[in-house]
Amino acid sequence: SEMVPVQFLDIVLKSKPGDTFLDLLSRLFIQDVNSIIATGIYRNYISVSEETTSIKGRLLIVKNIRSSKFIITKPWCEYDELSFDVIENQCILFCTNILLGMVVNNELRKQLVTIRNMLLSQGVTLNEIKFYDVNNIMLQRLNKTYESVIELCKFIISRFWYQDFSENKFPIPAFFIDMNILFQEFVVNLIKSELIKKGFSVSSQEKNPNILEKILQYDIDEKSLDVPPIKPDIIIQKNNKKLVIDTKYKEDEPTSGDFYQATAYSLVHD
Repeated sequence: SEMVPVQFLDIVLKSKPGDTFLDLLSRLFIQDVNSIIATGIYRNYISVSEETTSIKGRLLIVKNIRSSKFIITKPWCEYDELSFDVIENQCILFCTNILLGMVVNNELRKQLVTIRNMLLSQGVTLNEIKFYDVNNIMLQRLNKTYESVIELCKFIISRFWYQDFSENKFPIPAFFIDMNILFQEFVVNLIKSELIKKGFSVSSQEKNPNILEKILQYDIDEKSLDVPPIKPDIIIQKNNKKLVIDTKYKEDEPTSGDFYQATAYSLVHD
C-alpha cells in the first residue's frame, strides 16, 4: 500500500488473466485519460513567439533588429494563444509514451497509441517532464478533472530515473525491478564482503540435482510433469561443511511453504 497513492487504493478495476502490475497501472491510467477526453481536454492561453505575416500582440523589437534579413516581411511577434499544449496534457503525453515503451499487452498498447495520437493531433508537444514540473501543477475549477491522472503521472514519473550505460542513457522503471532478486543480490554481496576474506566460498542460485523424480501422466499421452530445478539462493561452504540460506523479501512471518522450501534445499546438500 505504500507503493500506490492512497486515493487509488479504493478504486475497483477489473484485471484480466495474466495482468501484471504494469498492466493494471496502464488500465487505470487509460481509464482516467479516457474520462478526461470524454468531457473535453483542458486548454489555456500560452505565450507564442513567431514570425507572422501581420503584427499580432507585442512586436519583438530586439529580435527583429537582430534578424539577418535585410527586408523584414514577417516580423517577430509575441502573443497569447488558446492552446491544448499545456503542462497538464504534456504530462499525460509523456507518461503515455513511458508506458508505451514498457507495456507488451497489445490491447493496452492500442489504447495508449490512440491517446498519444489524439494528443499529438491537438498540438500537444512531447517534452521530457520532470517530477518538479508535474508537482507544480495548480488545480482549479477548469482543470479539476485532471486531479486523478495528475497523481498517477506523479507516481509514474517519480519511479523513473536515468542511469549511464556506456555513452547512452536508458530509462529504468523502478516498478519493473524484481525486489526479491534485488534483495537476494544485496544479501549475497553483503555475505561475500565479510566471509570470502575469511576463507569461505559463497555461491548463489547454483543449480543442483533434483531429489524428485519425474512422474508420468498416463491419462493422455504419457507426458512427464516438469519438476522445478533446485536452486538455493545462497550456499556458504568451508572445510566440507555447507550452510544453505533462502532469502525472502517480505514483511510477514515465514510460511510453512518457506520452511518446506528451505528443507528441500538442505536435503540436496545433506
